[in-house]
Amino acid sequence: MNILYHHRTQGKGVEGVHIHQLIKAFQSLGHQVDITSPAESRQSASSSSQKPSIYARVSKAAPEICFEVMEILYNAIAFMKLVKVLRRKPYHFIYERYAIFNIAGVLAAKLMRVPIFLEVNYTSYSPLVRKRSRLLKPFAHLADMAILKTADGIAVVSSYLKSHLVSLGVKEGKIIVTPNAADPDSFNESLNDTGVRSKLNIPNNKVIGFTGGFYPWHGIDLLLEAFYEIRKDIPDAVLLLIGDGPLRTEMEKRTREAGIAGSVLFTGTVHHTHLPEYVAAFDVAVMPDSNEYGSPMKVFEYMAMGKPVVAPRLGPLEDCMRDGREGFLFKKRDKMALAEAIKRILSDETLRKEMKRNARENIIRNHTWRGNALQVMSHLTPKQ
Repeated sequence: MNILYHHRTQGKGVEGVHIHQLIKAFQSLGHQVDITSPAESRQSASSSSQKPSIYARVSKAAPEICFEVMEILYNAIAFMKLVKVLRRKPYHFIYERYAIFNIAGVLAAKLMRVPIFLEVNYTSYSPLVRKRSRLLKPFAHLADMAILKTADGIAVVSSYLKSHLVSLGVKEGKIIVTPNAADPDSFNESLNDTGVRSKLNIPNNKVIGFTGGFYPWHGIDLLLEAFYEIRKDIPDAVLLLIGDGPLRTEMEKRTREAGIAGSVLFTGTVHHTHLPEYVAAFDVAVMPDSNEYGSPMKVFEYMAMGKPVVAPRLGPLEDCMRDGREGFLFKKRDKMALAEAIKRILSDETLRKEMKRNARENIIRNHTWRGNALQVMSHLTPKQ
């Protein structure tokens, strides 16, 4: 089948990984995928590179109300791109990554009589990191209704989002839940961890690991506080923090003031293709904090590597892991509960091995990108 993948992102970071991996999964099933986005009107899906655009640079610096006006106006450009591509050759359906105010996809789909399948990671009602202006919020909600109710099929990344869409009046039957996933070939439990451990001079330490951005919503501060407690009982424990962000300087300062700078390692940014080498060094992997609607990709990659996971007890995480099976779920923002969960795993080698096996099996059976693509294909019967 011919699939047109439409998104309105810069194709970087976690978004870029999701887009690239799902396109790769569709291709592995024998489908042809073309892309239309702000950075490119159409390109082969085999290339995941995205060149920075003027739109991307301006939108990053613009005040919120200006940014939202740009989002609305961009629909004209996106609509023309989509119609041009859809006229060029026949497509069985459009696969679109939802974005606020992004009505161009459903309009072009209906004009050209092509089914459209929507992937929803949040809505205009979600408490997003980027604060939205109150002035245009009612219009964003109206756009949501038009987009969600017009789509022929919808994949949401959490059961919370499915309930949310149903409460908005979207028909339950056209919604499927496809949490994020991992590539079990790239994130493979058989990878040797000795290289990274040797480079970081932690060959025999018990390693607590985190990957991601150093932002308030990821709970790095909570993990650091829990680590203080863990070291009281497990003095050879090391905290390995992979990533970067605005909180890094503050976190480094805290470790120096606490006298544990030698036990908290900051690697800086690691390219996603090299991330498995670092995750392989973990004894336990942590997601310190999250939200009630999102599906943290790092958790799936941890599990694909066969790492026991400690994460907050939230719906999206309960969708993908079972407390006591692949790891432990703790009460959100509870420092002591987080510390106790980590200590329990580090102190019990038999438990770690069991969770390692359960985590890897869970990914293979339930959470691969190919599996997500299969669910989409089986849910939506394209019009010929």
